Amino acid sequence: ARGSLIGSWRGDKVGILAGVSAQRLFTDTRGFETIGYTNPALSAAQCGAASGCNTTGGGNWTIPAVVPVGAGAGLVAGTPITSAFLLANNPGATIQQIDNALLPRLGRSTSIRGPRDRINAIISAEWQPSDTLHFYVDGLYGYKKNDLTRENMAWIVRNGAIIPTNLTFDKADCTIGCVVTGGTFANAQFFNEFRPYTETTKLFSINPGGEWEISDTLKLNLQGNYARSTFHRENPSVGLTTPLGVGNTVTYSNDGSGIPTIQSALDLNDPANFGWNPGSRVNISDERRLNKSKGARGDLTWGKPALNLKIGGAFDDVSRRISSNDNSQAYQNAVCGNNPSVFVASPNSQPPCEGLNAPGVIPAGYPTYPGFGTGSTAGMTGPVTYGGSLVPNSAAPSYLTPGPAGFVTVDWPKFAAATNYDFYHDNSPESGASTTGASGGGIREVVKSAFATVNGEQDLGGNMLRFNVGVRYVNT
Repeated sequence: ARGSLIGSWRGDKVGILAGVSAQRLFTDTRGFETIGYTNPALSAAQCGAASGCNTTGGGNWTIPAVVPVGAGAGLVAGTPITSAFLLANNPGATIQQIDNALLPRLGRSTSIRGPRDRINAIISAEWQPSDTLHFYVDGLYGYKKNDLTRENMAWIVRNGAIIPTNLTFDKADCTIGCVVTGGTFANAQFFNEFRPYTETTKLFSINPGGEWEISDTLKLNLQGNYARSTFHRENPSVGLTTPLGVGNTVTYSNDGSGIPTIQSALDLNDPANFGWNPGSRVNISDERRLNKSKGARGDLTWGKPALNLKIGGAFDDVSRRISSNDNSQAYQNAVCGNNPSVFVASPNSQPPCEGLNAPGVIPAGYPTYPGFGTGSTAGMTGPVTYGGSLVPNSAAPSYLTPGPAGFVTVDWPKFAAATNYDFYHDNSPESGASTTGASGGGIREVVKSAFATVNGEQDLGGNMLRFNVGVRYVNT
């Protein structure tokens, strides 16, 4: 929906022009994306007699040395995965093809949906109380808010441990790389990344000015300007994963006719298939931007067109600041890291995100922070205890629902309330970089200047000769 209104009014000495425009759009975009393509990094046993393995493609995933329990695809747990195993389970393929053929590094179905609103208004007014006085002001206001949910379901190839079977390729010679066109992958895992993000932008600008003809030979001009704009993006994320060891497989097809097909044996729209499994995480991050500009300028002219002196000056102050806040690790520790009573920043060890609910005692393998109270934590007192994850692994599916894009979605209001999101968000410390990729920091420039010119015009042989000479001073 959209609409606009514009109007004007004029009197003997005053005139006003004003307008407003508003719009609300609803976005629902579905698609596929992948953060690059990659191939496996084969071990010596998997490379076998072949030479020159791992020379192309990045090698961003590793085939396990042995078949893990519950890998699926009929594979027997404990079987060594050697070059002979790979050739036997990929009939017609060569080790060179298996080594160099590319898969989506993080292939994922993506959904972006939600409302986008904006409103803009302008006003311009003039007042001319006499023939020698003229005042004006122009103003502008803009507001925009995007309240979107971005989520995707990613097949974990990057840093994963899938096992390829029945591979097919786009060409036989993979010396410098080729593409997987089909296959079945055992030991598969998926990652659901849910990210609501709210973006708010505001802009205000005003530009007043005036002219005064003091006499026939003296004229004064003055102008001012002020503008301020802000941008705020709040984008937490919740990333739950499917478990390993449950026999999940992926049937993959990329025949070149469209986007690749990644078919999971697990129902990815069933909340029961997700939890705080390896690779899970949560994040809290914000970015804020502030831009300001203000200035004034004026000039005084003495004389007539034939010969006059003009003096003036200007002042401009322009600044921009980008700040980012991040409290991801502390939030994650509370949500799925068994909720330690203290937060000690990296490089100190952090508890794993596995949804453990073991209040009281410190579980085996979890950090005890024996140096707490010294160094950067001097003056703080213990003891270090654990209160149990705010969202235990057993309860994680209860915060999910079947989603409109064919995979699960997070009940964000319920999850935020259960995890004390507002507290961790409001107490986020500043960080050096933001999720938009911008680095935090500020820049400001102040410029002062003055000038003087002599101007004139004279008739010379029936032609008009115009001339000027002047000086200028600028300080930045």
